[in-house]
Parts: sequence; structure tokens; C-alpha cells
Amino acid sequence: MIRQLLTYLVLILATSCGNGLSLTNEQEIEVVIYGVNTAPDSATGNQSPQFYELQFVNLILNQTSGDPVTLTPSSTETYKVINRPQIVYSESISDYESVEFSSAAATFTDAVVVGGKYRSDYTLTLTDPVFEVTEAFSVEKGKGLKMTILINWNNTVVRDETAETEEIQQPTFDVSIESN
Repeated sequence: MIRQLLTYLVLILATSCGNGLSLTNEQEIEVVIYGVNTAPDSATGNQSPQFYELQFVNLILNQTSGDPVTLTPSSTETYKVINRPQIVYSESISDYESVEFSSAAATFTDAVVVGGKYRSDYTLTLTDPVFEVTEAFSVEKGKGLKMTILINWNNTVVRDETAETEEIQQPTFDVSIESN
């Protein structure tokens, strides 16, 4: 009984902190990406891909007054993106508290591996691998930022069930940034 009570107390204390189980108040920016069942206007396919594999290059935060801030990962990783949020980058931004930014741009490599029903190694070259938010934002005291990139990939796969072939089309992207 006492053990259960202590477990509940620890859970209550941990979840009452602003960052879930984290007991620190670190200000971070996260870049999150995932595929959604929204079709681009140009999509003529009949299916969605199973996944995308992408490589994150950098994040540029453009200050309203001052030089751009370029944040780069310490290593190059390939991320398998599906229809659930995937954090592809996270970095401390506590040095930029109260700084006003006019925009942010996340850059990925233009070469993407796409998984379909018949093959898991289709290639696609993104026409524009830079995803930009052009609304102003700032780093608030005690809060982080989350940049969300939605891949609108519904109906971007033209699948021929008889021939067991697939053609991959360009998706579109929706990008937003918010305090968290």
C-alpha cells in the first residue's frame, strides 16, 4: 500500500512539471515531422507511402535585429518518418530568451527514400527541401519552441495492383512554430 502511494506521488510530481517527466526547465527548440492524410492539390495517385527517410541538415532562425542563428546537428542521421510525430532535431535555445525572430527555416537533404507496398527504396528528389515559417516569434522565459512540419502525402503514390508497380509524386508541406 505504501509502495503504491509513493509511486502515485512520484508520478504526480513528475507530471506536474511543465515538461512531462523532465525535472529541468530547459528551453529547447524541437523540429518535429510526420506524414498526414491530406492530399496535395496536384496529387493524382490512389495511395499514401508507408514512410519517408530524410536527413536533417540545419535550422536557421532569422533574428528581427541581428545575424541569423544557424543550429546544426552534431551528426548526420537518417530519420524514418511515418504518420506519427518524429523529433528530428532538438537544441537548447536558452541563450536566445527574449530575442525576437522574424522567421525560421529547417533544411533537409533533397534526396528522400520512400517506402511503398512493393518496394522500400523508391527515390524522390524534393523540389524544395527548405521548410520555412515566416511568422514572427520569440523565445519566452521558461518555454521552448516546437517547429512542426506536416508532409501532405495522401494520394502521392500511383499504385498499379496488377503490374505491382508504384510511381511516387511530390508531396506538399505545412509548417508551423509554437511555444511549448
